[in-house]
Amino acid sequence: MKIEKPYDISKILHDLFISDDEEMISAVASHCHIVTKEKGDTIWAPGATEDSTTILLDGVVKTFILSPDGTENTMTFWFKPGTFICPTKEMINIPEIWCVALTQCTLIEMVGTSPYKMAEDIPVLWKEIILGTLPFAVRIMEKARVGYTMDAKDRYLWFLNTFRPIADIIPQNEIALYLGIQPQSLSRIRTELAEEQGDAPSK
Repeated sequence: MKIEKPYDISKILHDLFISDDEEMISAVASHCHIVTKEKGDTIWAPGATEDSTTILLDGVVKTFILSPDGTENTMTFWFKPGTFICPTKEMINIPEIWCVALTQCTLIEMVGTSPYKMAEDIPVLWKEIILGTLPFAVRIMEKARVGYTMDAKDRYLWFLNTFRPIADIIPQNEIALYLGIQPQSLSRIRTELAEEQGDAPSK
């Protein structure tokens, strides 16, 4: 989905929902405003509810679980404009789940309600909720499949293919954590790939 500046909430919702239902668009837009988050800012944290709904317009964010020893276990990165970044009921039940800005980003933030609550009065919204939140579940399942069935080099190649538009933006230590690879091992893999392609790996 391509979202052009200057951002117009109603137009974005029209394009996102692929809908001409003015009642639904107006109802959702009335609870939305545009916010900017700086790198490192928290989008939502433990204790978030389904009211903490945002839609990514630009930038990169990550969702992670904080383990007892303070290690961040990245669940996924989000970068596609129009992505719903909202804690579902299942996610809320995961302890210590966080969502933070990895770069400066712009989002539509819904306040005072959530799509779940609004769908009780506007049933057509349920389709948008399902389609909007499905990528999170799919991405988590895909990461699990990759982690259990691929060696370190193939995991990195999968990462490059899946996150190609932002592969050069995400720090190498973040990539290593996400893929479950030691930083020195990732560095070696990148060097091997660069040699195979006749290039020097970027820092």
